[in-house]
Amino acid sequence: MKWLNHGMYMIPDTYPHEEVRIQNFPWMGRCLFAKWTENFDCAEETQFWYIIKDDIFDINSVNAKKRYEIKKGIKHFYVNEINDLSLVDDVYSVHLESLSGYGKQRVTAPKKDEFDKWTRYSIQRRDCVLFGVFDRDDDRLCGYSACFLRGKYIPISSLKTRVSCEARNVNFALLYGIIEHFAEELSNGCYLCDGTRNVLHETNFQDFLMKYFGFRRAYCELKLRYRGCMKLFIYIIFPFRKALGKLGIRELDALLRQHAYSKGLSE
Repeated sequence: MKWLNHGMYMIPDTYPHEEVRIQNFPWMGRCLFAKWTENFDCAEETQFWYIIKDDIFDINSVNAKKRYEIKKGIKHFYVNEINDLSLVDDVYSVHLESLSGYGKQRVTAPKKDEFDKWTRYSIQRRDCVLFGVFDRDDDRLCGYSACFLRGKYIPISSLKTRVSCEARNVNFALLYGIIEHFAEELSNGCYLCDGTRNVLHETNFQDFLMKYFGFRRAYCELKLRYRGCMKLFIYIIFPFRKALGKLGIRELDALLRQHAYSKGLSE
């Protein structure tokens, strides 16, 4: 097991279902704290979780209203793996348009050369499936998602769609295509994962996954370890977290939220 440097914090390179062994704790660079999870998919409802799907999806098992929404997306769009490097510019175009859907949240557009490098790498690497969702009328790329093959763990690392296509249920089509692609893996003990409980910004996407496609919360315990006097600093300011949240310092607010979750508190 190795620890990965994410700037202000460290995380282990383990998968959610794997045990994290804390030995010879290595502080790196300017990292102020480390975080990890334990007791994955426990029976107790904790304040932290992963959003996962670990069973096959039967569209006929959902009610008529939900089935209609999914089939509406399938009617307008189809999903294929992106294997053609000529689509690199289109992937970036989708990403830029998707950013307009974040409303007032501050989201910085990636530099094109760096993003294009990521897209090419994702297409060429063998442990990644880069999905594209295409308009049935003109074959235009309207969304993408990168899924990685990590044994039984299949993380959905990115999912972006054109805002202009949302009314035609492009997200429904893309999710349905991904789940269908991994149907065999899901039936053999693997699980799709859309990450953890969000601590940086509000999102309804995980609720969407649970409502329409049978994703669920895999509860776990969030663990934090602070560097040096950082622990004392957090304990001093923690009682004032609601007032500090009004300052709009997103990183501090996220850390205080995680501290609350690690203590079993809702906020």
